[in-house]
Amino acid sequence: MNKKGFTLIELISVIALIAIVSTLVFKVVTDKIQNSKKTLYENLISDLEKAGEKYMLEHNDVDKYHLNTLCIDIPTLQENNYIEKGKIKDPRTKEELSGYVKVTYNNSKNQYEFKYTETCTQNLVTPLVETILNNEDIKVTGNTDGLYETTDSYVYRGTNPNNYLSLNGNTADWRIVSIDKSTNMIKAVTLKDQIQPVTPEGLFTYVNRFYDSGTTYESFKDLIKTNSKWNTGKIDKLDSTETIKSVEKQSSEFHTIGLLTMGDYLDASLDKNCYSSNDCTSYLTTSKNFWLINTTNDNKQWYVENNTIKNTDEPNSKLFHVYPVLYLTVNTSLTGDGTPTNPYK
Repeated sequence: MNKKGFTLIELISVIALIAIVSTLVFKVVTDKIQNSKKTLYENLISDLEKAGEKYMLEHNDVDKYHLNTLCIDIPTLQENNYIEKGKIKDPRTKEELSGYVKVTYNNSKNQYEFKYTETCTQNLVTPLVETILNNEDIKVTGNTDGLYETTDSYVYRGTNPNNYLSLNGNTADWRIVSIDKSTNMIKAVTLKDQIQPVTPEGLFTYVNRFYDSGTTYESFKDLIKTNSKWNTGKIDKLDSTETIKSVEKQSSEFHTIGLLTMGDYLDASLDKNCYSSNDCTSYLTTSKNFWLINTTNDNKQWYVENNTIKNTDEPNSKLFHVYPVLYLTVNTSLTGDGTPTNPYK
């Protein structure tokens, strides 16, 4: 009986086959290890971003106007017990992580977004409303032009307070009327003769057509609070500013652009009893006759003529000017000091 061993060629083939199989097995094992490390890393990053979200839920005062880009580092998250203490290492490289959770606010989605990044530049900006309200020098209580505190808002009064505002360049075309205490929104009006007089029928429709056309307000649309609430309560007689503003709140409409209310006009005067003399001289006094937002219960339209508040039951026969009013978004951040030469921009 003849016994035959492996030939050299067969031996080499077997060895080659074993090498190929080993290579394939090694690659499969290596890929699984790398994928496992990648999954661990992704889970770790997800945990860090969730920790950043928890931090913002409990520290939302750091960006209450949704204006800033925030960078939360890992030690801060650890100190607040949102993640475990100790070195946080990258499972892929075993190197310590030293990055940040970058926090930005998506205005279109009305929510914060959290993204882990190795580098982060923090951007802290003070919004206009805080710039104004934190400046004690401009708030007054006497009988001079300036910013006054009322029950529900801060209002500018006098013939020429420093409430000039530029929204479309360097020209101070707008004036700040008031700052609402509950919402911190800034109400602004333009007194420039840039909109033609119209009949009061459909005033809201008229002024909002300019906004919707994408031309008149195009350069600063991002600053405008859309679908704002406008108090349109019906007023039958002139009375104190407090009473008028209370009645105005009894009904409302929602639009992007509005008009001055009777309360706005009365509140701008330094004379709190100007309604009785019907001489409410202020920065809102112009040489033009203009419509107010209010009507009476029998649908007469209120307007200002020669600094006197009147109403008419034939509004379609009178052509007066319309001064558009808007609310700035709360997170608006501008520069300047409100003077004619250096308006808020």
